Amino acid sequence: MVKNTAPAEVITDGLNGLVRSDNTERHCEVMELYLFEMSEDERTAIRKQAKKRVPLPWETVMKAVEERYKALIAKGKRKGETK
Repeated sequence: MVKNTAPAEVITDGLNGLVRSDNTERHCEVMELYLFEMSEDERTAIRKQAKKRVPLPWETVMKAVEERYKALIAKGKRKGETK
């Protein structure tokens, strides 16, 4: 998860997810950590904690995100029409 973003607000680094700054090198580091350095038990523990903290299915989250973006686009179009 990217640090200082809305999704990261519910993530505690190392407990229910992994949070890093927004650059390619950091993304690679967190993927390497998760895939190659953490044990299966550690990965399982993070996934279980994530499900407790964020119980919504991903499809539900993405539908809400899509609706929000559509509303913002529509608002921007309406604002542009009044100029």
